Amino acid sequence: RADLRVFEETGSGRGQGSARSRSSDMPAPRFSVLGSQCGTGDKGKQTMTDIIGTWRMISWTRESVATGEVTDAMGPDPLGYIAYHADGRMMATVFRRSRLARGDAPWSVEERAELFDSMLAYVAAYTVEPGRVVHHVEGAWNPDWEVDLSRPFAIEGDRLTISGAPGIDPSTGEEVVYRMEFRKL
Repeated sequence: RADLRVFEETGSGRGQGSARSRSSDMPAPRFSVLGSQCGTGDKGKQTMTDIIGTWRMISWTRESVATGEVTDAMGPDPLGYIAYHADGRMMATVFRRSRLARGDAPWSVEERAELFDSMLAYVAAYTVEPGRVVHHVEGAWNPDWEVDLSRPFAIEGDRLTISGAPGIDPSTGEEVVYRMEFRKL
């Protein structure tokens, strides 16, 4: 997986990436295409419309840059969707399947923190460039992610793979490479 490390990423959470305010400098929804092809599956013969649609998460793994160990980022079989709309907007949500069950008592501070750490959600405008999609995050479960997130991607058939350069895992501080796989609905 060393080849995944060559991609440049403009943001990887924890306040990294290009900081922007949440209002006036948000990019207008649009597609930005450098050349006529986007994506890298099928030898680069995809059009920018190939990413439009709703995609269900199949897996989300993280590879430790230091050790090469690959583990599930949100446990096995995470529940997640990413949706790209023709108007240049997108949304993503992911949940660990083994989240806390509601009890009789109100949630404790620790339980709320565990629930927060077992999910990801954000909304954004997006632009597409050859081989990458840039999420211009407007709102997120974690305000540190309200940056531009550049995501290398490939589409092969009904499969979307999003992977990127090393980033910092917000829960461990470890440098990792994430790989997310989705199937189009």
